[in-house]
Amino acid sequence: MLKIDLVVAKYKEDVSWVEEVKSKYNVIVYSKDENETNSDFEILPNVGRESQTYVHHIIKNFENLADCTIFTQGYPFDHKGDFVRHISEIDYLNIDKFLPIGVGTYTCDDNGNPHHPGLQCGLYTEELLGEYRNYFEFYPGALFVLTKSAILEKGIKYFQRLNDIHYECNDFPWMVERLWGHIFNYDYNKNLT
Repeated sequence: MLKIDLVVAKYKEDVSWVEEVKSKYNVIVYSKDENETNSDFEILPNVGRESQTYVHHIIKNFENLADCTIFTQGYPFDHKGDFVRHISEIDYLNIDKFLPIGVGTYTCDDNGNPHHPGLQCGLYTEELLGEYRNYFEFYPGALFVLTKSAILEKGIKYFQRLNDIHYECNDFPWMVERLWGHIFNYDYNKNLT
């Protein structure tokens, strides 16, 4: 039986929806709310939005990763209205490394155009992707599933570097939102999820 973690990166969102899925997934909620009162949540510094939370989880659990990990914001419904139903219908046995969750593919250039002008998306591409890129396909919202093998293939030092970049560059969460699929060589020509 596959072990599936659901990692929820919240700030002040209401995450009571996770109660619906606790029987199916191992739910881990990380909160960046300095006034968080739920003792079941791990409190993190408010740095790097959801992407730094995802990287934190990977580093912390690198030796004990689930077979598949679903990564989501605290309120995923802006990006995938039927998120709870959708994740229950995914064929986790047939995921090849990375599976985005959303309503469709967006594109931008290395300066974030047209959705986020001025965002230097190309800044870290040589380091993180092995080549400079000036065009990106992505699903907005940074909701996705990663396999354990995809994470292990990159190695812990890769994720430690991703974590460091969050402290170097305030815009990195928006940059990496555009890079997640490229980091794991996702083919955006596949069917939408």
